[in-house]
Amino acid sequence: MISPLKRKLLQEYDFPIEWNITGFGSMTHVKYLYSLLDVCKTMGLATPIKTVHGCFLSKFNGGRSSISYAPKEEIREHVRKFNSYGVGVKMTLTNTRITPDDLKDPYLNFLLETLNDGQGNGVICVVDCLAEYIRENYKNLTLTASIIKTELETVLGETDTPEHYNALCERFDEVVLNNTRAFDDDFLDQLKYPEKIEIIANHACVPDCKCAAYHHQLIEDLDAIRDKCVKCNKDYRDDPAYKDVNDKITSIVGNCNKRKNSNNLDDMEIQTLNIEEINHLSKKGFRKFKLEGRDHNIIELCVSVVYYIFNRDSAAINLYF
Repeated sequence: MISPLKRKLLQEYDFPIEWNITGFGSMTHVKYLYSLLDVCKTMGLATPIKTVHGCFLSKFNGGRSSISYAPKEEIREHVRKFNSYGVGVKMTLTNTRITPDDLKDPYLNFLLETLNDGQGNGVICVVDCLAEYIRENYKNLTLTASIIKTELETVLGETDTPEHYNALCERFDEVVLNNTRAFDDDFLDQLKYPEKIEIIANHACVPDCKCAAYHHQLIEDLDAIRDKCVKCNKDYRDDPAYKDVNDKITSIVGNCNKRKNSNNLDDMEIQTLNIEEINHLSKKGFRKFKLEGRDHNIIELCVSVVYYIFNRDSAAINLYF
């Protein structure tokens, strides 16, 4: 049992929350997460983090850019180290163009074997053939249906119905919810498996963005170019294809920011959950929450962690952060 004094260091919720934190795939973020877990250990706190998610540079990643490259043994060691803290690793193998032929890829199977050998690990994915392959061959892993899957298969805010999510929950261990749905109690009440739904607490995208799927596919194209160039010892910034894709992403992000600014950040406020809203959702049975942000700098991640996980008024926590 956590003492009252130690409990004050953590943000208090009405029900236990399972946090899935971004950062696996960026060495800066990984080092921060290790220090965070060490702080918890030093203070005698049970870790408030259940899993971390992300992926080091790989053509199988998608959705958010992989920031760092790492050799195989280093990846294996990071998985083992997180597992030693009692924290699982969910790799974002969310490339939308994975085919059955890719399932034979030695590197893909190395990643899956590394996760499968540990405890509490899983894969966030989009493509059905990969999900089925993992179910058949890597039975220790949990499967999460990425929000990218819903972006591709539905029109956000229109055809991502309760039936859509209920069907996904019958095939996956966890399913990421379109954040605008998190504020619709009538919609939430029609979800049969709240215990399987994961909600992004600090979602930064424009609500029901119609460019989301295209944006995420451009990012996976960018990672594929970077992955190819790294393996050939070339600077990916010299590749004309990289500049072309990067310019398209810059255009999308620019338009996105214009929309946010023109609405005085109302869109951002709609997507981001506060503590009271998380408590409201937890009473309905939704206990899985995610902090996104591989594309955010480390300061932004720290702000999210301190707000959602720790008591910001704690003097002890302020010494560490």
